[in-house]
Amino acid sequence: MHIGLGKCASTYLQTVWLNEPRYVSADMLRAAKAVRDLALSPNPVSLPKLDLGVRAGGGQSLIATSEGFTWGYINKPDRQVHIPQLHALSAKLLGQSDLADSLLIIVRNPIDWIRAAHEQSIKQRGSQTAAEFVVRQEGLIRGVLDLQTVLEAYRPWFSNIVILSAEQLREDPEGFWSNYARRLDVPRPAPALLKAAAEKEFSNQSLNLRLASLAAMNASMDALVEVYGALDLPTYAQQERQAKLKELDEAAQWATRRIAEFGSDEHLHRLAPLFSALPAEDFAVFRLGQDLHAHLSERFLAPLRDDSEFDTGRVEAYAAALDARRDGAS
Repeated sequence: MHIGLGKCASTYLQTVWLNEPRYVSADMLRAAKAVRDLALSPNPVSLPKLDLGVRAGGGQSLIATSEGFTWGYINKPDRQVHIPQLHALSAKLLGQSDLADSLLIIVRNPIDWIRAAHEQSIKQRGSQTAAEFVVRQEGLIRGVLDLQTVLEAYRPWFSNIVILSAEQLREDPEGFWSNYARRLDVPRPAPALLKAAAEKEFSNQSLNLRLASLAAMNASMDALVEVYGALDLPTYAQQERQAKLKELDEAAQWATRRIAEFGSDEHLHRLAPLFSALPAEDFAVFRLGQDLHAHLSERFLAPLRDDSEFDTGRVEAYAAALDARRDGAS
């Protein structure tokens, strides 16, 4: 079972598993969505039936995967308080299935994770600066990076929990795949397949300096949708609006995102008078409050320090990155 964490090379790994003939990959996307919906209920009564839709043949390894079991509710701060419940229900669903005794969790530098989560929020119609994101969506950061709660939820169900780092996958793929094969007792994917999957993954470039422009376009489109939705319209136009608002909202998300991803500098220059974007450097700056820093130190770093197989040097690099972003740090 692979449960993320989200923004930790999940797409790359899923591409590998899907294309490696010695694996059968079960996409758990729908199951994860069902559990996320259920986690919002104050008294969830029943878990969905887990149907993988695939079976492993002779000599094959079954991989059931979805980062959605540990990730959800981005840009919905009021729902992020339910992430601990998501962990508990996901663990119960996957554990009761009795399909595997091994669980794979991928982690990364928490500061890099926050940057990636902020970018994802912008890609999903957000418009907050990084500093605003850390404050307004602190529940997402606390919930997803609460590795202690994740481990406490899954330990009763899985006898072999393996935590690997996304940094090792990028910097030392040989070491990563050796650890992966040894600790999970599964075959190493073919080298040619790993190379092809890496090329596909790295072609999905970060928006980097264009993130501020996308956020500004999102804010402008949000204002357009809000004003259109608030107009006092005649009856015929009200009926029309019900359908058009949904179309406009969906089109706005993908139009602005694709412009930021694939548009030329000339395209952005033409659009610039329509929105006001913060300088890219200011847009990405954030600090961690003392409480959030303490939470990540106790609930994310401490479990990694307790894992005898996890590289201690890596943990200390994570700790140094957190300390450098703490309020009051020079």
